[in-house]
Amino acid sequence: MSLVRQAAADTNDLRTPLHGLHLILALPEACSAVPLRLSDEWQGALCCALIGNQPTSSGYRSPLASTASVAAESDEESPWPMAKLEHTLFDEWITSPEAKDIPCEVAQVLHEYRAVFPDTLPKGLPPKRPHDHHILLVPGKLPARSAIYRMTPDQLTFHKQELAKLSDNGRIGPTYSPICSPTIMVDKRDDDSGERKMRMVVNYQALNALTVAPDFPLPPIQTTLEMLGGAKYFSTLDLEAGFHQIRMAKEDRWKTAFRSVLGISSHAVWP
Repeated sequence: MSLVRQAAADTNDLRTPLHGLHLILALPEACSAVPLRLSDEWQGALCCALIGNQPTSSGYRSPLASTASVAAESDEESPWPMAKLEHTLFDEWITSPEAKDIPCEVAQVLHEYRAVFPDTLPKGLPPKRPHDHHILLVPGKLPARSAIYRMTPDQLTFHKQELAKLSDNGRIGPTYSPICSPTIMVDKRDDDSGERKMRMVVNYQALNALTVAPDFPLPPIQTTLEMLGGAKYFSTLDLEAGFHQIRMAKEDRWKTAFRSVLGISSHAVWP
C-alpha cells in the first residue's frame, strides 16, 4: 500500500481534465509496435496514446505545428480584447471623399467604435461567450471514417497554405479522434483579379446525418426584417468569418476532426 500511496503522490501533479476523453495512455519511446490490451468495459472508449519520440532530423515542420494553436488550446483566454488595432481600410475610407456626406455626429460615433471595423480577425480564440457550440450525436452511434480524397499538386499546395493559416490563427490544431471527415480544395469564383483562389471544403455529411437537430427553429425572415426596420447603418463585423467568432465546446472538438494526406486536425471554432 505504501508503494500505491507513493505512486499517487508522484503523479498528482500530472492530473489534468480529460476534455471528452475516457482514457489517456502515456507510453515510453517505442521503436516497434506495442500491443495494448483493454478489458471489455473499455471497448469503444475514446482513448489518446501519448508516445515519446525523438525529434526527426529531416527539418520538416508540419503546418499544423503552430505555437499559436498550442497556446490557444492551453490558455483559453482570448487575446482579442488586447489585440492592437493597426491602421485599417476603415481609417482610409473615413477620410475619403465618399465619407464626406456622412453627418458629423455619425462620423464621430464611427470613429469612436472603429474597433468593430477590423480588416481581419485577430489571432487566437474569440472571447468567451455565454454559450459554446455543441454537437449532439445520436446515442450509441459514430460516423464512419471516410477515405482521404485525392488532391492534385495545385490543390495540395493551396491546402498546405490554408492549414498553415488556420493553425497560425489558432482556428485548428492537431487532434486524435475515432471519426474523421475528408477534405478537398475547390476553386473560388473568379473575382477578375487574375489570381487563382481556392477554398477548403470538409465533407461533414456523415457527421450531419447522426447529429441531433436543436429544438429551437430559426426566426422567420419577416420577423428579422421587422426587427431591423428603420435602421440605416449596419456593421459588417459579422461578415468577416462569422463562424470563426464562435467557439467549439472543448468536449466536442474531436467531432469536427478532418483529415488529408497532411494529417488529422480539429476545429477550435465553429467550422
